[in-house]
Amino acid sequence: MIGSGLARELFVDELMGHSTSAIRSISQDPEGRSREFYDFIGRLKRNIQLTLVEPSSLVPFDSQIALGDIAAGQLYNIKTDSHVFLHSRLIKGELLVVNTLVDGSTLPYRLLPGDEIQFGTYVLQGDALCKVLDTFEKTPVLTIHDAKNQSKLRSSSAPSQKRYRAFASPLQLGFGLWSLLGGFTERAIAVLAFDPFKDIQSSNLSSGETALVDMALNQVHMSDALTISSLSCVDHVLFSINTLRHLGDFQLREEAIHSDCAKGDLIHMLYSVAVAMQADPAIVFWGVLAETDLKPLSVSFLNVSAGWICESMYVVSFDGKEPVSIKFEHGELSKELENPSHDIKISFASGEAMLGTLLIRWSPDPELAFVIKQLHSLGLKTEVVGGFHAADSKEPTLRHQRVIDLQRGGATVAYLGDVIDDIPAMAGADLAIGLSEDDTGFISKTVCDVILGGDLMWLSRLIALSRRYVSATDVNSSMILVTSVATSLATLFAGLTPLQAIVLFRFAPIAAEINTLLSLNPNASRVDG
Repeated sequence: MIGSGLARELFVDELMGHSTSAIRSISQDPEGRSREFYDFIGRLKRNIQLTLVEPSSLVPFDSQIALGDIAAGQLYNIKTDSHVFLHSRLIKGELLVVNTLVDGSTLPYRLLPGDEIQFGTYVLQGDALCKVLDTFEKTPVLTIHDAKNQSKLRSSSAPSQKRYRAFASPLQLGFGLWSLLGGFTERAIAVLAFDPFKDIQSSNLSSGETALVDMALNQVHMSDALTISSLSCVDHVLFSINTLRHLGDFQLREEAIHSDCAKGDLIHMLYSVAVAMQADPAIVFWGVLAETDLKPLSVSFLNVSAGWICESMYVVSFDGKEPVSIKFEHGELSKELENPSHDIKISFASGEAMLGTLLIRWSPDPELAFVIKQLHSLGLKTEVVGGFHAADSKEPTLRHQRVIDLQRGGATVAYLGDVIDDIPAMAGADLAIGLSEDDTGFISKTVCDVILGGDLMWLSRLIALSRRYVSATDVNSSMILVTSVATSLATLFAGLTPLQAIVLFRFAPIAAEINTLLSLNPNASRVDG
């Protein structure tokens, strides 16, 4: 099995259950994107159905229409517990929404007539009439311009192969014809069939597929066989700010000020607001209410406004009492990832009187600092991109622009993303990395070249492993070339038997497979921290 290529498609299929997407090369598509992107978008276009509204009477049509067939300017209704799949504007009604999938924000906010709704927004409450601004195919965040630098994908044998074709091929043809005319048929066949670069290409493909299988067994998914060698070129890693929420914990502390507030009252108020919004307390408000199990207060009035988080405010009345204002503020996060932390302050006030504050502090897991240290030891630079916001339509462009700026400076960029706002930046990066498979597939099924299986430690391991892998494939190529030339010369001048020649010809590919397997062993991915 090693001799014929360890990871043939059937073998990959049995181990991964996903061979057709695993070994597709991004070079199959003229724009460089994974075929999975088009498959996923195609399924959405066909399977999502919406009911349009007649413009003059505002009466819904009897039948539904596929998402991909809806034109700009058409009207449709959206209601509670729905995802938004079209970039639209509210015409009538109000919506209470959350943008966790779009920008990672877990802070619910209200949309009014005239406001735009972004693709991926989730409706917690409300019923509204919307006008389509862009067709699904022209959704801004999905209209990505892939700038993956294919020229950086390594092909160490290309210069040698070009020289070989220019000089050796004519000699090979002439010597083969001379042998054939001289009656040395077997020698002529051996000479004309000699092509070491074909063996090198086959060996490299087999090595790439072997790497795919090995990574899949470790729950790491790679989109194609070129990815692992491309990782060796990376010198800059960008972390989406939204990814950090999975790489640390949010801790809640209550600081009551007013004498009328008992311990736990502020948490009780925030929990009651979440329930009144029909939102999952384990998801909204940074998930700090996940363990809260209280009887919610009765909410008689709730007004929600939100933009940037520092401008967000709720006004709520419990049991008909005097309204309480809840204001959200946040501190800055270090962009260097040296010692990241993030504080969110939630202030409660009734009239002029301060009731108290809730302090939510995000602290990174120890693994994050360890991985950053490992990446730095490998010579890579790291940076956080993105801002804390709610429904900021410029955010995807800003993140993508940072990737472009680094690439213009000569950097090879890997981007670790998590939300829809990251899609343009991930598509433009040299390598797009996801931490894990997301439930909806908006990220993992669109632009990810690598999915780490939920284990960030694999990020630094993959960089180290890819460098060893590339070194191994370079050795394999040289070994196959030298062995092939030596065997051919021995066949011509030393009188080797056909069986001896076959054994010698097969030795190098088998040794190359073994060398590849050794480069992929667990010890190869250890990085000194």
